[in-house]
Amino acid sequence: MKKIIQKMGSISAVLVLVLICSIGSLSAQESAENYLKQGNEYNSKALYDLAIQAYTRAIELNPKYAEAYYNRGLTYDHKGDLDRAIADFNEALKINPKLAEAYNNRGWVYAHKGDFDRAIADYNEALKINPKYDEAYYNRGLAYADKGDLDRAIADFNEALKIYPKDANAYYNRGAAYADKGDLDRAIADYNEALKIYPKFAAYYKRGLAYADKGDLDRAIADFNEALKIYPKYDEAYYNRGAAYADKGDFDRAIADYNEALKINPKYDEAYYNRGLAYAHKGDLDRAIADFNEALKINPKLAEAYNNRGAAYAHKGDLERAIADFNEALKINSKDAEAYYNRGWTYADKGDLDRAIADYNEALKINPKLAEAYNNRGAAYAHKGDLDRAIADFNEVLKINSKDAEAYYNRGWTYADKGDLDRAIADYNEALKINPKYAKAYYNRGLAYKSQAEADYKKAVELNPEFAKYPYK
Repeated sequence: MKKIIQKMGSISAVLVLVLICSIGSLSAQESAENYLKQGNEYNSKALYDLAIQAYTRAIELNPKYAEAYYNRGLTYDHKGDLDRAIADFNEALKINPKLAEAYNNRGWVYAHKGDFDRAIADYNEALKINPKYDEAYYNRGLAYADKGDLDRAIADFNEALKIYPKDANAYYNRGAAYADKGDLDRAIADYNEALKIYPKFAAYYKRGLAYADKGDLDRAIADFNEALKIYPKYDEAYYNRGAAYADKGDFDRAIADYNEALKINPKYDEAYYNRGLAYAHKGDLDRAIADFNEALKINPKLAEAYNNRGAAYAHKGDLERAIADFNEALKINSKDAEAYYNRGWTYADKGDLDRAIADYNEALKINPKLAEAYNNRGAAYAHKGDLDRAIADFNEVLKINSKDAEAYYNRGWTYADKGDLDRAIADYNEALKINPKYAKAYYNRGLAYKSQAEADYKKAVELNPEFAKYPYK
């Protein structure tokens, strides 16, 4: 889950000092305080090395100065030196075990190291000391979300918002948790709240993703537009707006957006892959293959790119290359039903019906609702002369999708091959109800009517030879 800026206890928050007064130490303490203030000033200007020097001098003057350790720990964290940050928070807590901010920020650093259990343990300690510590609830929520425990994450964001109802980050990340749970309406509601408080690009972007997942592509595009107004170099917003345009069938706009994403991030494998899909939909197979090639240079484990490059080769008639690509896709992901399906119809195009059927079988083991696999397996059985198995497969297609004109058509000609013209005609009728422009269905229904007429004429002559005087035309 992508997060907005993590919240941390501010340096200024720890300037409520516990003065350690002892005989003969006042001047050293005052000097330590001056170095602490100096360090804070450097920190505010992002002069982190100078800040660390000042905090270090404060510690040298007062080795029990918890706040100096704490602030130096924050500064090490800003520099990305996480181990030193943790060491300083440890020292601060040895001196002052009630310094909730040190637990909170040590937890945040553990989270950035991927140690979410330690992070959560530290947030727990911070909340024991200060049960109204909204930042600790928020950060613990982030840690739970990163562990995949979305319900606990949401519960913590709820607590953070009870304490501080204007926390745009908490709304944003609670929305992300709801989106990960598939509760898109609640996610959108939270992104709305975040945008009321602070209209930043990330919330527009995430709300756009939620609208896209709901199929509301126009709203998704509008949100990606807003995100790009705020941050014109946001490659993912271009990429996802492109995907939304592609889902609307506007492949030229999709390609234009993928182009922009790739200008910003030339190593964006998914942008190459999706641009390849868009070119394939436009029938520009050479460009599609070129983009799948680029995606695979960047990410050689992108099974989908092998699968779709294979499909492009197959449509160009290069069946051997197609099969080789489907093989690669299946090496990477042996549970890729689509790759089995695509390899199956490629074998069928080569006339190898047994291998085709074997691949459709595998595809259906993985995805028993893959109607296309039943349809193509049925066609393979029909071409092998196993008409009953063919009809059984077309029946399965129609159980999954009762509006599949091709399945009615295929079952129709299979019935015709069995000599059951009434059923054949009935299926052609159904195909034409669904698709009144289905030329092959009209043609084959015509052939069935003609065969039925010839059969009726022969029967009539058999029953009454006088009809032989009137030849069938």
